[in-house]
Amino acid sequence: MVRIVAVLAMLSVPVVSYAGVFAVDSRFTSGGVVYERYTNERFGFQLDYPVDVLRPQPPSETGDGRTFLSDDGVVQLLAWGANLVSGVDGEPGTPTVRDWYEAELAAAASPTYFVLRENEGWFVISGVADGDIYYRKSIAAPDGCGFLTFVLRYPASRADTFDPVATVVSHSFACER
Repeated sequence: MVRIVAVLAMLSVPVVSYAGVFAVDSRFTSGGVVYERYTNERFGFQLDYPVDVLRPQPPSETGDGRTFLSDDGVVQLLAWGANLVSGVDGEPGTPTVRDWYEAELAAAASPTYFVLRENEGWFVISGVADGDIYYRKSIAAPDGCGFLTFVLRYPASRADTFDPVATVVSHSFACER
């Protein structure tokens, strides 16, 4: 009986095969929405995006990130990594998470929610601008040489649908290095 259950359990896991490599399908469902994992090879970050709602656009030429758009182009998710070549706003020195947070908060349009977790190396800034809700999360790259960021932007009229999406994307956003 145990063998039958184990075999049935193995058969229920979707498996993807490509170029001779087998991997467990990275799709899952949360709140009736199907998500898929996006991994950025250059900067080593990952996040889950709603595959039935947002379509991945071609990757950037430099491999620093990706844009995901709804079919009507109104909802967008941007995810990217950036190396630091100088301090915030051209100031000399390497910026801290607090420096980066303060600069982004000062530049943010009508922020309504903002939190800095300096010891954990990340911050969130969210608000409403031009009738759209934006949710931005940035995390310090583990090597201290840059920041990894995603921004989800959607009409405030669709908050019931996309507020839970923002939560899933935010919780999945991490650096795998």
